Amino acid sequence: TDCPEYWNPKDWMEYFAKKRSDYEVPEAMFNLAPVTAFIADAHSNMLTLQHILGDLSERNDRNILPEDVKNMSRLVIHILGGTDAETSRPGRYVEMTRFNPNLTEMEIHFVGPELVDANSFENIDEALRMEKIRSGCQVKLYAHCGLYHEIIAQTGSELSHLPPTVVLCPHPGVHDAQYIDMWRPTIEYLMEQNVPLVLTGCNIRESQDDSALLRRWGATMLMEPRCNPFRGLWPTLDPGREFGDYYYANASFCVFKGKE
Repeated sequence: TDCPEYWNPKDWMEYFAKKRSDYEVPEAMFNLAPVTAFIADAHSNMLTLQHILGDLSERNDRNILPEDVKNMSRLVIHILGGTDAETSRPGRYVEMTRFNPNLTEMEIHFVGPELVDANSFENIDEALRMEKIRSGCQVKLYAHCGLYHEIIAQTGSELSHLPPTVVLCPHPGVHDAQYIDMWRPTIEYLMEQNVPLVLTGCNIRESQDDSALLRRWGATMLMEPRCNPFRGLWPTLDPGREFGDYYYANASFCVFKGKE
């Protein structure tokens, strides 16, 4: 269902109270945890961004966001470190257009070394045509195989023709010693570009460790590490994981922009 006015739900409870009729699920089944967890995990990335953009916009600081999110006609999102699984079920990305009635164009770029390289993949285009995209809004999804800082430096890269409104790094583990060298050139490039950068974690400790590292690199913090009201709701078991056996998608996040 399209919202006639801008809507920024505060948590999953508010979201489901308003949107549950959009899903073809019997009422009795909707109250079962696996059903709501499945839906929440599919929409966690985009609802997290909606929540963060709304928070930043309320600060009325055009140095943070050049335009009030309520009035945005174009939204460009770069999602880094993704896999092919995140390009499936494109309806989850269309959902964000329904909360922002002034949007006429939304463009999402997935970037990661594990992605199949296809600048505009055919199956996604076909799937999007089957989705109930809000009338008057065009949605485009792109995939780029490789590291962000390397791809964006290429002449004619589609990544660089429009600056991103926001960049999302789901569970990057930037602080992990095995990933630091891979992530640092990308993070430093984004700091120079002065765009909002969202890093999520599987728990608050991961976000705190990522945040501490980025601060050492000179990044300016916009939002301290915190628990995410739009985390995934499906618990994943990982006995070898530090700080707890279970983790959740986007359980926490922190936000940076530019350099100090």
